[in-house]
Amino acid sequence: VLGCVWAVSFPRSSAAQVPLAPAPGPALPPSSGVSGRSGPQAPAPAPAAPAAEPAPAAVAEARARFAAGVEKFQAGDFTGALGEFERAFALRRHPAVRINIANCLLRLGRAPDAVDHFVEYLREASNTSAEQRAEVERSIAEARRNFAEVRIVVNVAGAQVTVDGDAAGQSPLGRPLRLRPGSHLVDVRRAGYTAFSERVELAGGPP
Repeated sequence: VLGCVWAVSFPRSSAAQVPLAPAPGPALPPSSGVSGRSGPQAPAPAPAAPAAEPAPAAVAEARARFAAGVEKFQAGDFTGALGEFERAFALRRHPAVRINIANCLLRLGRAPDAVDHFVEYLREASNTSAEQRAEVERSIAEARRNFAEVRIVVNVAGAQVTVDGDAAGQSPLGRPLRLRPGSHLVDVRRAGYTAFSERVELAGGPP
């Protein structure tokens, strides 16, 4: 018999454990930063450059990609800007570029991915000012209001978990799922067991 328990948490709220009835039977230039809630602009001071310097050609291409990303961001082409920033970051990893990536993701409605980049920025950028870190932390808090973290615990290992038809992984899941407010269908299946399905209604995060 497959059984499932889920817990939902929003920022600044306590997680509520809710049992479900069991069913039978997953450096660019220092001037390249952007603030947490605006377009590209220079930070002060800039994060330290990575220790391993890429080849000059890679640095030049990264700068060109970054400049193209800034232009597209300012024109409102956030999908195009994201692609340019991601290519620049792949050529030359630098904490400041993560802010640009995160801002594009926010504007594309991908708050969970944006939070990941903001958090990595705070971890990697050791030379940021207290004001910069506070701004990024505010952006993280605001982005987290757009989704809930749902931890799904299945009573059988090796079960395939899907949410709204998309694969979420195999039980036990290593981390909570991050879902937008609204209705979501959680489905759990494993050979030899009767499938378990439950619809979960998620309200918006706290104001």
